Amino acid sequence: SSTGEFLGRTMYFGSQASDLFCRIYDKSLERKAKSEDDPKSIPKKWTRLELVYRKDRAKKLVEHVVKGEKPLGHVLRGTLKRYLRFILPSTDQNKSRWPTAKWWKYLLSNVEELQLTIKKESKSIEDMTAWVDKQISPTIAAIMKAQEGDMGWLRKIILKGSTRLTQKHLDAISTYQGRVAYE
Repeated sequence: SSTGEFLGRTMYFGSQASDLFCRIYDKSLERKAKSEDDPKSIPKKWTRLELVYRKDRAKKLVEHVVKGEKPLGHVLRGTLKRYLRFILPSTDQNKSRWPTAKWWKYLLSNVEELQLTIKKESKSIEDMTAWVDKQISPTIAAIMKAQEGDMGWLRKIILKGSTRLTQKHLDAISTYQGRVAYE
């Protein structure tokens, strides 16, 4: 602030642009900076932890809550246990083997990790066609115009690409051909 008073500190875990991230901050300092309340009424130690869920992660969280198998607090702490760990330094070069901070273990002691990912559906030939149309059709059109309709460059790219097909591509081809054969 203009008075030189320290007004707060926030730690972010994960990218603020991602579908799941965590922010921890000193709520006391925030309240003192923003409030006209009597500063004595604000607790001296008040740390706040916020989890931000977006898109598919938020949908998955809601699924867990709606099913009601576990209380909301359990689901939130399960997310923390899966995606965040506070550790204590060790001489071990591998940080994954460093011990978890005791206070963090205590906070999450009675929950299991909760993963919030949704298995992505395989891309179909129709999905791939739509992607080419949306993402690169203007580039293809520009090259074609510049080369006055010569498609030799495109044939070379397709031939090179056919050597790099992965199993997901082969599966999409097989599914598409199977569907077309029955139509």
